[in-house]
Amino acid sequence: MMQVVTRQQPSIHAAYQGAREEIPVTRRAVYDKFNGLKPEISAALVGDSAEQAGRVITSLEATRTPLLRDYRVKILDGNALGGREHRLDETRGQSAAPLPGKALVVFEPALEVITWMIPEVDADTQERAMLPRLEGA
Repeated sequence: MMQVVTRQQPSIHAAYQGAREEIPVTRRAVYDKFNGLKPEISAALVGDSAEQAGRVITSLEATRTPLLRDYRVKILDGNALGGREHRLDETRGQSAAPLPGKALVVFEPALEVITWMIPEVDADTQERAMLPRLEGA
């Protein structure tokens, strides 16, 4: 999962193929495991990766010039995840695709890193309703 979150691999399938020797289970078992993961796990992976990357960037003195002097600027943005392909026979004749969810992310320009992610499985949830979960970002 970490390889997919950090974009070292483009998909779960590609990560599985690349590590097939070390993962002694079937592809189906891998997908069953990932289907059981809660969205908060992905958010934690993003946060942990950002924390580690931020420490490295800061220790290398590779931060960007701040957008506003004396302020730690953070940019909040939302993204509705795209509809999925029609892999089920029942949905192949339909033009509409279900939206799997949306996410709010916090980007820190000085680090050029997304430091926080709030996943939402219900694509119809308003972004404003997700804002209280930003506490601590």
